[in-house]
Formats: sequence, structure tokens, C-alpha cells
Amino acid sequence: MKYANKKILIISHNPLSRVNNNGKTLVSIFEGVPEKNIYQIYLNTDIPDYSKDSHYLQINEKQIIRSILKMKNFCCNEVEATLGLVSSATIKERNFANHTKRLLRECVWKVALWKSGLKSWLSNKQFDVVFFVAGDGMFAYDVYRFVMQNVSAKSCMFFTDDYIIGKTSYSPAACLRRMLLKRKIRKTLPSVNDLYVISDEMQKAYCKLFGVDSYVIRNFSVEKKETDAEIQSDIQSECLTMVYAGGLHYNRWKVLKQIAKSLKEINDSEKRKCFLKVYSSQNLSNKIVEAINLDGASEFCGSLSASQIAEIYAGADILLHVESFDSNAIASTKYSFSTKIPEYLSAGKCVLAVGPAEVASIRYLSDFACVIHDDTHLTSALKKMILDDDYRNSVQNACTVHYEADFSRAKQKECMEHILSI
Repeated sequence: MKYANKKILIISHNPLSRVNNNGKTLVSIFEGVPEKNIYQIYLNTDIPDYSKDSHYLQINEKQIIRSILKMKNFCCNEVEATLGLVSSATIKERNFANHTKRLLRECVWKVALWKSGLKSWLSNKQFDVVFFVAGDGMFAYDVYRFVMQNVSAKSCMFFTDDYIIGKTSYSPAACLRRMLLKRKIRKTLPSVNDLYVISDEMQKAYCKLFGVDSYVIRNFSVEKKETDAEIQSDIQSECLTMVYAGGLHYNRWKVLKQIAKSLKEINDSEKRKCFLKVYSSQNLSNKIVEAINLDGASEFCGSLSASQIAEIYAGADILLHVESFDSNAIASTKYSFSTKIPEYLSAGKCVLAVGPAEVASIRYLSDFACVIHDDTHLTSALKKMILDDDYRNSVQNACTVHYEADFSRAKQKECMEHILSI
């Protein structure tokens, strides 16, 4: 590879991972770069799940507070990857208290204890590219700016989600955070060589908002395998398997509940049946688990490792993606592009999506997958997919074509080389 010797420093909230969404996105982008040439500064308490040959520096507010209490001017830890992790996160609702806590969190990071440790780690290291994944923490922009003051390298910034346009709360704390974050972004943009975004919709919105051009990086996936996954669905099967794998926040679980009810209705009246299996690494309340579990129609099956996910996809007839119809959820996900989409398409299966047309992931799938925009017609649309084998197989073939066009190894290599050549 032309850029095999280039060294890249990634600054992000999440560590590199083969399981967690943002971590998976980063792994997919830089797949092919020698692992020893990848360095990362990440800003939470998780442990990387990528490669023991890569280099990781962890900084988080817990370490900063601990340093303050112990009166130590050092709060950065070098960590080693632990492979095969299955992480779990709890579904959290955004509210006034949450935004207030986030502002207090920013105050903790203003204490400059992390700078000495970071400067020490950066010393005698040379990088060709600094790849900054811009999140919704203003402290991350301060870390990026400090890094660029201490290294000589080209830099680029990547937005994997929208944190400033979509308004899910109008509380004073939330409005203040959005205003301050927007100001941080405007101050940071002139210092980067390239700007990357996650969807076409975000590209248009951010060009209008900030007056800058950007490049779209969609999530990539594993290379498509020429296996039995490409064989048409078994029309003799009396019960099809539908699989959903991913996060259930933003009230996605409510859509799954509706789908389960529709499947129950179909299964009670038709010879051909379909059973929904839901997988997620998030810690769910009993309320949500009970809502998903519907006898004869659906079941929550827990979490999966990265290797298990591929096996589950291979055994499915239909892969399901959902987005919530709630107005707040639409505002939060409007410009996002789900990591599961390239994973689904790489499996060579029929993809079904249920969600509002305003969301970028749903809009993308509308061109070729089976997409249901109106939950009031859910049962009839599901019935067509379950009973009409020709229709289901035509969708499956279209999904395979779009995978090759948008997420192939050649596309991933093209994207990576664009980043490394700035």
C-alpha cells in the first residue's frame, strides 16, 4: 500500500473497538493501516478492543478528579487492548439534569492537570495525520488543540453525529451547551486540512451552517464473503428469522414492540410465520425487555461478540433496521448513518427498515431495501415481505448490489488513502 508507513493519531471519545459503534467505525476506516502505526487518545473509561500492537492513551474526568484529590499533576494512562470484549451500556434519557452535569463536566476538564501527561506521551512521537473525531464534549476540542500545538502533522475532523442542529431539549443548560459547542467548532475548523461527515444530509446541513466543504465517510464493514449467505432465501421454510442487532436508545425499542405485535398477528393467521430476534449490548430495563418479548413473535436475546454477530446474520432471512418516529429522536438521528447498515448489506440478506423518511439512514435504504415509513401500514407491509418470496429475494439482490457500490474494500481503501494523503 502506498501509505503503509504513515503514522496516524486518532483523537476520539471512544476507543477503537470491533463491537461498539464509534469504535467500529474507526476500525473500518483504517483497516489496512499497520496496527503498530495507529495511535489513539481517547476520553472515556472503556478499554480498547482492537489490537495489542496499537498504542492507546486514556484520559477521562475520573482520572482528573482523582489527581486533584491526590494532588498529583498527572492523569493520563497508557492502556493495552483487551480483545473479545462485549461491552454494555445503559439506555439514558436526555434531560435538564443531564445537560447541567455535562456543563459541570466541562469545568472539570478546564483544570489543566491532563496537559503534562499528554505532553509527555506526545514527546518524541511523530505523526503524519491527526484524525479528530469531534463529539459533543467541548473538552475534546481543547485536547485536539493542545495536541496540534505539540506535534507537526496534517489534521482532519470527522463528525459521526449531529450535536448542534437537532434540538432535543430547550432547557437553558441545553441551549447554552449547543451555543458553546457551535462556537468551539467554528474556532476549530480553520485549523483542519479536511472535514469529514457521516451522511449526505449532514454534508449539506454543515456546509450551509459553517460555509465549508466536506467529504462523506460512511461506515464500512467487513469484506463481503462469497458464501451461502448469497443464496436465495429458503422458500420452503415455514418460519423465517428476522434479526435486529444494535442500540435500542432513542426509543427504537418502541418500534420493535410494534413490529412484534404485527408479527404476532401475522403468525396467528398465516401458514408462513416470522420470528424476530433482538440483540443488544445495552442494559435494558425490565419494562423494555417485557415490551420486546412477545410469545410466538419476538425475543430479546442479549449481547453478541463481534464473531457471533456474523454468524447470526448468516442464519437470518431478514435483517431489520429501525429508527424511532418520536420527534426528539428524529431530531437526534436526522443526520446520522447507522453502523449496522454496511454490516447488514455485507451479509447478503434482505434488509427491512422501519422509520421516518427524514432520517439519513432510512432515506439511504429507501432506494433499494424494503422500507416502511408509515407505522400504520406495518402489518400489511410485513405480510408482503414474509409471504412474497420473489419480492424478498429481489430486495436481497438489490442490497448486495449496493454493498458493492458503496461499502466494498475498494471504497474503504479509497477513503483511507484520501485521509492519509492530505
